[in-house]
Amino acid sequence: MNPALIVLMAGLLLPACSGPLPLVEDAATSSPLPFTVAGVTGHRDGYHFSSQITLAGSNEPDTLILSIELAIAVPTKFVRGHWQYGTRQGPVASVYVEFFGGQGGLPSIGGHFLLLENDDLRSGLFRVNLPTTEVKTLRSR
Repeated sequence: MNPALIVLMAGLLLPACSGPLPLVEDAATSSPLPFTVAGVTGHRDGYHFSSQITLAGSNEPDTLILSIELAIAVPTKFVRGHWQYGTRQGPVASVYVEFFGGQGGLPSIGGHFLLLENDDLRSGLFRVNLPTTEVKTLRSR
Protein backbone atom coordinates (compact mmCIF):
# COMPACT_ATOMS: atom_id res chain seq x y z
CA MET A 1 0.00 0.00 0.00
CA ASN A 2 1.19 3.52 -0.79
CA PRO A 3 2.87 5.11 2.34
CA ALA A 4 1.31 8.51 1.61
CA LEU A 5 -2.15 6.91 1.57
CA ILE A 6 -1.48 5.24 4.93
CA VAL A 7 -0.48 8.58 6.48
CA LEU A 8 -3.59 10.26 5.05
CA MET A 9 -5.87 7.51 6.36
CA ALA A 10 -4.27 7.66 9.81
CA GLY A 11 -4.71 11.45 9.88
CA LEU A 12 -8.40 11.05 9.12
CA LEU A 13 -9.10 8.13 11.45
CA LEU A 14 -7.13 9.06 14.58
CA PRO A 15 -9.23 12.15 15.48
CA ALA A 16 -12.37 10.01 15.17
CA CYS A 17 -10.96 7.59 17.76
CA SER A 18 -10.38 10.31 20.35
CA GLY A 19 -14.07 10.60 21.31
CA PRO A 20 -16.49 13.49 21.10
CA LEU A 21 -15.18 17.04 20.92
CA PRO A 22 -15.95 19.43 23.77
CA LEU A 23 -18.88 21.76 23.10
CA VAL A 24 -16.72 24.86 23.64
CA GLU A 25 -12.95 25.07 23.76
CA ASP A 26 -10.31 27.76 23.98
CA ALA A 27 -8.97 28.18 20.44
CA ALA A 28 -5.40 28.90 21.58
CA THR A 29 -4.98 25.99 23.99
CA SER A 30 -7.76 23.56 22.93
CA SER A 31 -8.77 23.42 26.60
CA PRO A 32 -12.43 22.47 27.05
CA LEU A 33 -14.66 25.11 28.63
CA PRO A 34 -17.67 24.15 30.80
CA PHE A 35 -20.70 25.00 28.66
CA THR A 36 -23.94 23.18 27.84
CA VAL A 37 -26.61 23.87 25.23
CA ALA A 38 -29.30 25.95 26.97
CA GLY A 39 -31.50 26.51 23.93
CA VAL A 40 -31.70 26.77 20.17
CA THR A 41 -34.26 28.93 18.39
CA GLY A 42 -34.59 29.61 14.71
CA HIS A 43 -36.64 30.82 11.80
CA ARG A 44 -36.83 29.36 8.33
CA ASP A 45 -37.95 31.52 5.43
CA GLY A 46 -37.73 29.54 2.20
CA TYR A 47 -34.06 28.85 1.56
CA HIS A 48 -32.84 30.99 4.47
CA PHE A 49 -32.50 29.96 8.10
CA SER A 50 -31.47 32.15 11.03
CA SER A 51 -30.75 30.69 14.43
CA GLN A 52 -29.77 31.75 17.93
CA ILE A 53 -27.82 29.21 19.94
CA THR A 54 -27.55 29.86 23.68
CA LEU A 55 -24.82 28.08 25.61
CA ALA A 56 -24.81 28.22 29.40
CA GLY A 57 -21.57 28.24 31.35
CA SER A 58 -21.04 26.54 34.68
CA ASN A 59 -21.44 29.90 36.44
CA GLU A 60 -25.02 31.25 36.40
CA PRO A 61 -24.38 34.52 34.51
CA ASP A 62 -22.06 32.91 31.93
CA THR A 63 -23.99 32.83 28.66
CA LEU A 64 -22.48 32.52 25.21
CA ILE A 65 -24.86 33.43 22.38
CA LEU A 66 -24.28 32.61 18.72
CA SER A 67 -26.50 34.13 16.05
CA ILE A 68 -26.01 32.51 12.66
CA GLU A 69 -27.57 32.62 9.23
CA LEU A 70 -27.58 29.76 6.73
CA ALA A 71 -28.55 29.36 3.08
CA ILE A 72 -30.45 26.09 2.71
CA ALA A 73 -28.99 24.29 -0.29
CA VAL A 74 -27.05 21.12 -1.04
CA PRO A 75 -24.76 21.49 0.78
CA THR A 76 -26.06 23.98 3.34
CA LYS A 77 -23.98 27.16 3.29
CA PHE A 78 -22.99 29.32 6.24
CA VAL A 79 -23.80 32.96 5.39
CA ARG A 80 -22.74 34.92 8.48
CA GLY A 81 -22.67 34.86 12.24
CA HIS A 82 -22.05 36.89 15.36
CA TRP A 83 -21.31 35.90 18.97
CA GLN A 84 -21.56 37.58 22.35
CA TYR A 85 -20.14 36.50 25.70
CA GLY A 86 -20.60 39.14 28.40
CA THR A 87 -19.03 42.31 27.00
CA ARG A 88 -16.98 40.40 24.40
CA GLN A 89 -18.35 39.90 20.91
CA GLY A 90 -17.28 39.34 17.35
CA PRO A 91 -17.91 37.55 14.07
CA VAL A 92 -18.36 33.79 13.65
CA ALA A 93 -16.62 31.69 10.99
CA SER A 94 -17.92 28.26 10.06
CA VAL A 95 -15.63 25.30 9.60
CA TYR A 96 -18.53 22.91 8.98
CA VAL A 97 -22.30 23.27 9.22
CA GLU A 98 -25.23 20.83 9.15
CA PHE A 99 -28.92 21.53 8.69
CA PHE A 100 -31.64 18.89 8.57
CA GLY A 101 -35.39 19.06 8.07
CA GLY A 102 -37.69 21.90 8.72
CA GLN A 103 -40.21 21.01 6.02
CA GLY A 104 -42.68 18.96 8.06
CA GLY A 105 -41.22 19.23 11.54
CA LEU A 106 -38.60 20.95 13.62
CA PRO A 107 -35.22 21.42 11.93
CA SER A 108 -31.86 20.45 13.43
CA ILE A 109 -28.61 22.37 13.23
CA GLY A 110 -25.02 21.49 14.07
CA GLY A 111 -21.46 22.20 13.07
CA HIS A 112 -18.06 23.53 14.03
CA PHE A 113 -17.75 27.28 14.49
CA LEU A 114 -14.80 29.56 15.22
CA LEU A 115 -15.59 32.63 17.32
CA LEU A 116 -13.35 35.44 16.15
CA GLU A 117 -12.13 38.63 17.79
CA ASN A 118 -12.26 40.41 14.41
CA ASP A 119 -12.60 39.44 10.74
CA ASP A 120 -9.13 37.84 10.67
CA LEU A 121 -9.41 34.02 10.82
CA ARG A 122 -6.23 33.98 12.91
CA SER A 123 -8.05 35.89 15.68
CA GLY A 124 -10.05 32.88 16.88
CA LEU A 125 -10.84 32.98 20.59
CA PHE A 126 -13.18 30.00 21.00
CA ARG A 127 -14.24 26.93 19.03
CA VAL A 128 -17.83 25.68 19.29
CA ASN A 129 -18.43 22.05 18.29
CA LEU A 130 -22.22 21.89 18.20
CA PRO A 131 -23.61 18.37 17.77
CA THR A 132 -26.69 18.19 15.57
CA THR A 133 -29.34 19.73 17.84
CA GLU A 134 -33.07 20.06 17.26
CA VAL A 135 -34.37 23.62 17.11
CA LYS A 136 -36.89 23.54 19.97
CA THR A 137 -38.61 26.85 19.28
CA LEU A 138 -39.16 28.44 15.90
CA ARG A 139 -39.26 32.22 16.09
CA SER A 140 -41.87 33.98 14.00
CA ARG A 141 -41.05 37.13 12.09
